[in-house]
Amino acid sequence: MHDRTLPPSVLETFRSHLQHAERSPSTIEKYLRSIRAFACWLNGRTVTKDAVAAWKSHLIARSYAPVTVNAALSALNSLFQYLGWEDCRVRFLKIQRRLFREPDRELDRSDYLRLIRTARQQGKKTPCPADGNNLRHRHPGQRSTLHHSGGSTGRKGRNCPEG
Repeated sequence: MHDRTLPPSVLETFRSHLQHAERSPSTIEKYLRSIRAFACWLNGRTVTKDAVAAWKSHLIARSYAPVTVNAALSALNSLFQYLGWEDCRVRFLKIQRRLFREPDRELDRSDYLRLIRTARQQGKKTPCPADGNNLRHRHPGQRSTLHHSGGSTGRKGRNCPEG
Protein backbone atom coordinates (compact mmCIF):
# COMPACT_ATOMS: atom_id res chain seq x y z
CA MET A 1 0.00 0.00 0.00
CA HIS A 2 1.20 3.49 -0.83
CA ASP A 3 1.88 6.15 1.77
CA ARG A 4 -1.48 7.92 1.90
CA THR A 5 -0.80 11.15 3.71
CA LEU A 6 -1.48 14.73 2.73
CA PRO A 7 1.74 16.74 2.92
CA PRO A 8 1.75 20.33 1.54
CA SER A 9 3.42 19.12 -1.68
CA VAL A 10 0.31 17.07 -2.54
CA LEU A 11 -1.87 20.13 -2.10
CA GLU A 12 0.39 22.21 -4.36
CA THR A 13 0.34 19.64 -7.17
CA PHE A 14 -3.43 19.38 -6.79
CA ARG A 15 -3.70 23.18 -6.99
CA SER A 16 -1.76 23.08 -10.27
CA HIS A 17 -4.06 20.33 -11.55
CA LEU A 18 -7.16 22.40 -10.72
CA GLN A 19 -5.68 25.48 -12.39
CA HIS A 20 -4.85 23.45 -15.49
CA ALA A 21 -8.43 22.13 -15.47
CA GLU A 22 -9.54 25.81 -15.54
CA ARG A 23 -11.33 25.77 -12.21
CA SER A 24 -12.19 29.21 -10.90
CA PRO A 25 -9.85 30.70 -8.28
CA SER A 26 -12.66 30.65 -5.69
CA THR A 27 -13.34 26.94 -6.36
CA ILE A 28 -9.64 26.15 -6.02
CA GLU A 29 -9.39 28.01 -2.71
CA LYS A 30 -12.56 26.38 -1.40
CA TYR A 31 -11.29 22.91 -2.31
CA LEU A 32 -7.89 23.53 -0.75
CA ARG A 33 -9.45 24.98 2.42
CA SER A 34 -11.58 21.82 2.82
CA ILE A 35 -8.62 19.54 2.14
CA ARG A 36 -6.42 21.42 4.64
CA ALA A 37 -9.16 21.15 7.27
CA PHE A 38 -9.36 17.40 6.68
CA ALA A 39 -5.54 17.06 6.82
CA CYS A 40 -5.46 19.03 10.06
CA TRP A 41 -8.21 16.84 11.51
CA LEU A 42 -6.27 13.71 10.43
CA ASN A 43 -3.25 14.98 12.38
CA GLY A 44 -0.74 12.91 10.39
CA ARG A 45 -2.76 9.70 10.26
CA THR A 46 -3.09 7.74 7.04
CA VAL A 47 -5.95 8.56 4.67
CA THR A 48 -8.46 5.70 4.55
CA LYS A 49 -12.11 5.44 3.62
CA ASP A 50 -12.90 4.91 7.32
CA ALA A 51 -11.04 8.12 8.19
CA VAL A 52 -12.97 10.07 5.55
CA ALA A 53 -16.27 8.62 6.79
CA ALA A 54 -15.29 9.58 10.37
CA TRP A 55 -14.54 13.14 9.22
CA LYS A 56 -17.92 13.27 7.48
CA SER A 57 -19.55 12.20 10.78
CA HIS A 58 -17.45 14.78 12.63
CA LEU A 59 -18.77 17.57 10.38
CA ILE A 60 -22.35 16.39 10.85
CA ALA A 61 -21.87 16.22 14.63
CA ARG A 62 -20.61 19.83 14.57
CA SER A 63 -23.92 20.82 12.93
CA TYR A 64 -22.52 21.76 9.55
CA ALA A 65 -25.25 22.19 6.94
CA PRO A 66 -25.60 19.23 4.55
CA VAL A 67 -24.57 21.36 1.56
CA THR A 68 -21.41 22.41 3.42
CA VAL A 69 -20.58 18.79 4.26
CA ASN A 70 -21.16 17.81 0.63
CA ALA A 71 -18.94 20.66 -0.61
CA ALA A 72 -16.11 19.42 1.63
CA LEU A 73 -16.64 15.83 0.46
CA SER A 74 -16.62 16.99 -3.15
CA ALA A 75 -13.19 18.55 -2.62
CA LEU A 76 -11.85 15.37 -1.03
CA ASN A 77 -13.38 13.08 -3.64
CA SER A 78 -11.87 15.21 -6.39
CA LEU A 79 -8.45 14.98 -4.73
CA PHE A 80 -8.76 11.23 -4.30
CA GLN A 81 -9.71 10.81 -7.94
CA TYR A 82 -6.67 12.88 -8.95
CA LEU A 83 -4.40 10.77 -6.73
CA GLY A 84 -5.94 7.47 -7.85
CA TRP A 85 -7.25 6.75 -4.36
CA GLU A 86 -10.71 5.79 -5.58
CA ASP A 87 -11.21 3.47 -2.60
CA CYS A 88 -11.12 6.50 -0.24
CA ARG A 89 -14.05 8.27 -1.87
CA VAL A 90 -17.28 8.55 0.14
CA ARG A 91 -20.91 9.21 -0.75
CA PHE A 92 -22.55 12.58 -0.36
CA LEU A 93 -25.33 13.26 2.10
CA LYS A 94 -28.80 12.95 0.62
CA ILE A 95 -30.52 16.31 0.59
CA GLN A 96 -34.30 16.42 0.37
CA ARG A 97 -35.47 19.21 -1.91
CA ARG A 98 -38.43 21.18 -0.65
CA LEU A 99 -41.30 21.13 -3.10
CA PHE A 100 -43.27 23.78 -1.26
CA ARG A 101 -42.37 26.77 0.82
CA GLU A 102 -42.83 26.90 4.56
CA PRO A 103 -46.38 27.99 5.42
CA ASP A 104 -45.15 31.26 6.95
CA ARG A 105 -43.58 32.21 3.59
CA GLU A 106 -46.75 31.61 1.55
CA LEU A 107 -49.17 34.40 0.70
CA ASP A 108 -52.74 33.68 1.65
CA ARG A 109 -55.69 35.35 -0.05
CA SER A 110 -55.82 38.32 2.36
CA ASP A 111 -52.05 38.93 1.96
CA TYR A 112 -52.46 38.81 -1.83
CA LEU A 113 -55.39 41.25 -1.82
CA ARG A 114 -53.48 43.63 0.48
CA LEU A 115 -50.54 43.46 -1.92
CA ILE A 116 -52.81 44.28 -4.87
CA ARG A 117 -54.37 47.24 -3.01
CA THR A 118 -50.95 48.62 -2.13
CA ALA A 119 -49.71 48.24 -5.70
CA ARG A 120 -52.79 50.06 -7.04
CA GLN A 121 -52.35 52.86 -4.49
CA GLN A 122 -48.79 53.28 -5.73
CA GLY A 123 -50.01 53.33 -9.34
CA LYS A 124 -48.40 50.02 -10.30
CA LYS A 125 -49.84 47.36 -12.60
CA THR A 126 -51.43 44.41 -10.85
CA PRO A 127 -51.75 40.80 -11.92
CA CYS A 128 -55.13 39.57 -13.13
CA PRO A 129 -57.64 38.70 -11.94
CA ALA A 130 -57.29 41.29 -9.20
CA ASP A 131 -59.96 39.67 -7.05
CA GLY A 132 -57.78 36.59 -6.55
CA ASN A 133 -60.54 34.12 -7.45
CA ASN A 134 -58.27 32.02 -9.64
CA LEU A 135 -55.38 31.68 -7.19
CA ARG A 136 -53.86 28.23 -7.03
CA HIS A 137 -51.15 26.64 -4.94
CA ARG A 138 -47.59 26.89 -6.17
CA HIS A 139 -46.48 24.04 -8.40
CA PRO A 140 -42.80 23.03 -8.04
CA GLY A 141 -42.16 23.71 -11.72
CA GLN A 142 -43.43 27.29 -11.58
CA ARG A 143 -41.32 30.23 -10.61
CA SER A 144 -43.87 32.31 -8.74
CA THR A 145 -45.94 31.44 -5.71
CA LEU A 146 -49.08 32.97 -7.22
CA HIS A 147 -50.32 32.59 -10.75
CA HIS A 148 -53.61 33.04 -12.50
CA SER A 149 -55.57 32.27 -15.63
CA GLY A 150 -54.56 35.59 -17.23
CA GLY A 151 -50.97 34.45 -17.76
CA SER A 152 -47.84 36.42 -16.96
CA THR A 153 -46.98 37.71 -20.42
CA GLY A 154 -48.66 41.04 -19.89
CA ARG A 155 -51.39 40.19 -22.42
CA LYS A 156 -55.00 40.59 -21.51
CA GLY A 157 -56.48 37.33 -20.19
CA ARG A 158 -60.08 36.12 -20.46
CA ASN A 159 -61.17 37.52 -17.10
CA CYS A 160 -58.55 40.22 -16.84
CA PRO A 161 -59.54 43.85 -16.88
CA GLU A 162 -57.08 46.31 -18.41
CA GLY A 163 -54.78 47.53 -15.73
